[in-house]
Amino acid sequence: MHALPAFAPPLARLRDEIEPLVKSALRLVPATSRSGRTWLGGRPLAPPGAGWPCSPNGPLWFVGQIDLEEVHEAGAPLLLPKHGLLQLFYDFDAMPTGHSPADRAFWSLRFGAEPRGAFPGAPPAGCDELAQRLLRPELELTLPAIGDLEIPPSILAQDAAWCAFWDLQAEMTRGRGPAHRLGGNGAWEQDDPRPEAELVSLGHDCSDGPPTPLPDDVYEASTDWTLLWQIDGDDEAGLRWGESGKLYLLARTADLARGDFSQVQLALQCG
Repeated sequence: MHALPAFAPPLARLRDEIEPLVKSALRLVPATSRSGRTWLGGRPLAPPGAGWPCSPNGPLWFVGQIDLEEVHEAGAPLLLPKHGLLQLFYDFDAMPTGHSPADRAFWSLRFGAEPRGAFPGAPPAGCDELAQRLLRPELELTLPAIGDLEIPPSILAQDAAWCAFWDLQAEMTRGRGPAHRLGGNGAWEQDDPRPEAELVSLGHDCSDGPPTPLPDDVYEASTDWTLLWQIDGDDEAGLRWGESGKLYLLARTADLARGDFSQVQLALQCG
């Protein structure tokens, strides 16, 4: 795991406020072995007879999968089932952003609790494939993004501290490639998407964004949500989220502890 870098002078006096914000995550980095079952693109492992998720536009693209057994062996930062595959499918024609409950028809997160005996399933006719990008999880430390709900006002209120915090984030990720991540702090491209996830889960349309200022009850409920899976753009896989962006899957921590992925929300943000 990469250690936390030294704090620049504008941040040194805020160390006691910043260190509690540091969260462990699993960075999904390129793998050299083909024995793993975590990857982007390619084909999903599925048991015989498994169907293929579709949207109103037709078959969804397979984005990638995570082997939870590999996650636990690497030191899972989240309470997750110890076995199974998480698989994401997405409609790249519709490009759902997660702003509306109606977007749920255009993506699918599939969890297979017993993947043994599974084999790579070919996509239906007319559904293209992304290039396969083999990944492996390794522990990393993460800081919240500037737009995060939990950033202390003391950082946002001072230009020097704000800039130093930005530089600290950049130093922690420099040269590490696409920011594919499981758990930890989200590298939000825009504002923290957790309030929107809470509201959309309750049936609200947030196409114009969440209310400002954020009601106290929505703020409190939003902090129960956590980053499950962050998927960056990846040239090796031929994966792009607009010009520059990331896709986030968000979940309530209590749901993850129960192995319930049915309430997971999606957020697409472009930089």
